[in-house]
Amino acid sequence: MTMQKNFSDVMPVLARHNGEWTGDYIYFSSQGEILDRHKSHLICRITGGEKYPYYQQNTYTWNDGRAEQFELHATCKQARIWFDTDRIQGSCWEIDSKTLMLNWIRKDIPKSYFQAMPVLEFGIGLKTMFWLNEFASVKLRS
Repeated sequence: MTMQKNFSDVMPVLARHNGEWTGDYIYFSSQGEILDRHKSHLICRITGGEKYPYYQQNTYTWNDGRAEQFELHATCKQARIWFDTDRIQGSCWEIDSKTLMLNWIRKDIPKSYFQAMPVLEFGIGLKTMFWLNEFASVKLRS
């Protein structure tokens, strides 16, 4: 049985997350002011690899010309994927038939802790994500 088949069986929501997602990150202060906004392009792949069966490439671009790109490779253990890269450390798991839960720290931001809850809506190609930290961020991607 291939790892891609295992992902479909063990993590069916993550399997539906496979593909490309574009949209906006919008960071808000606790007073509702926009702190930052940038475009996002995520490539999410179930690779079938034994060591790193999940791969994600994040590309962010700002209107002023700035850009940032990084890659995440994840292991899979007990129906959960685990990231441990130069940039982040964390994990992702499923909480119901259309919702993923993620938590991670940014290694370059002391005392950081992030949570995200992507919800994949059936049949309409929409993913909504909420981030919780010292700010609130809402991202709509299709």
